[in-house]
Amino acid sequence: MRREAFVDEMALASEFGTDDVVRKTDLRDFVLSPYVGRVLYSNPRTGKVTVQWPWGVAQESPVELVRDLSGDFSPPMLVDQSYSSYESASWTFNSDTEKANEKWRKSIASSIVKKYELHTMPLWRAACKAWHFKLDEVEAYNKISAALHDEYWDDTIKKTIANLYNLGRHLAIYWKDNTRKYKVTKREKASGRKYCPRCKSELKPRIYRQGQKILTCKTCGFAISPEDLTDE
Repeated sequence: MRREAFVDEMALASEFGTDDVVRKTDLRDFVLSPYVGRVLYSNPRTGKVTVQWPWGVAQESPVELVRDLSGDFSPPMLVDQSYSSYESASWTFNSDTEKANEKWRKSIASSIVKKYELHTMPLWRAACKAWHFKLDEVEAYNKISAALHDEYWDDTIKKTIANLYNLGRHLAIYWKDNTRKYKVTKREKASGRKYCPRCKSELKPRIYRQGQKILTCKTCGFAISPEDLTDE
């Protein structure tokens, strides 16, 4: 009975990337081609690697390719002779395409965010005003929803208010009880930074009298001893 080993070409294809220098082998890897090719892109979904050989472009099985790291061969620098396609655009990765894609994503994302922020600016201002006059989140929602429900979806109103109130609640250390203790927020504990409960500026360490260490805010002058902070 003849047994054949299973080869996962999809997994093997993922090991090759754009601009890799490769040589062709026989199935047993005994003979390597006396020339090299340049990987244009590899598609793990189909298990095929598209290679620019000295004479043209071909789709190869990753089983028959070996990455050449010797530096003895220069890869063909011919113009990409493959057809421009959705597949090639999706799986071609090099420094230039990555930079271009990153720039494109940032520009698209920033434009979407900017449009959303401009659209919800009246909501944000109303939420800021509610916070300023010490309305709790439910009161803020009821008041703003009554005034702006014709212009915004209910979910948009809730999210805008929640984002502002969560930012205000969790940005800085806050008063815990009458034992002069201030509690550190989860965000501060994770980052190692502490923020002023008054103006939300970062607190900086400072040596006070007789070597005593305190945390001070350069913006508003707030100061506190590290011994008065707790994360419990």
